[in-house]
Amino acid sequence: MDRWAHAGPDTGASAFMRRWPVPIPSVGMCASYSGASPDAMMDLAAGTGDLALRVGEGSRVLAADLTMEMLKVGRSKANSGRVEWTQCDALALPLPDQSVDRVLVGYGLRNFTDLEAGLREIQRCLKPGGRLVTLDFGRASPPRLHRLYLKYLDISTAAIGWLLHRDAESYLYIPESLRQFPAQTGVADKMLRLGFERCGYLDLWFGVMAINFGDVPA
Repeated sequence: MDRWAHAGPDTGASAFMRRWPVPIPSVGMCASYSGASPDAMMDLAAGTGDLALRVGEGSRVLAADLTMEMLKVGRSKANSGRVEWTQCDALALPLPDQSVDRVLVGYGLRNFTDLEAGLREIQRCLKPGGRLVTLDFGRASPPRLHRLYLKYLDISTAAIGWLLHRDAESYLYIPESLRQFPAQTGVADKMLRLGFERCGYLDLWFGVMAINFGDVPA
């Protein structure tokens, strides 16, 4: 599997989210949580650039993803001309040290093959005082709700995979990746250990999804 779960146009995590059978938090919420419009912002694991295209005018915006097919879809969207589209690896970003003010990651952090290495690479690219904001699946509370949610994901991902692709296993990596993902508390702890400051998270829907955030020391 690619380091980001983006397999091509209209497949993978981005396509799944667009067809999710219940409402999900808007990626715009993640974009707005990053604060005032930065001078330079990167949408990492961008897919088709949903986050990048929501950043306000006046910022230099980079959409980075491993899969060129997804970036091509993003380039075809309205207002895509103000975004720089770059194919790259999340663990080896083609950016100088301290070159961006914000990094946003929507539904991609849990698919990094090495989460700590990915966070270190993001940290390297952020300017002093820069901020990382991520939106991803979380760990619901109480634990009984989390177990029920995982069962729901097992059933719904299989059903949607069959309906869309006649392949019940198309999206099964989503609940499997969630079982391995440290979720909001684990991500916050890793960020703190790596030297991010003011780390925290905002639970959405009892923690089923969450926004994590943290700043590089100024």
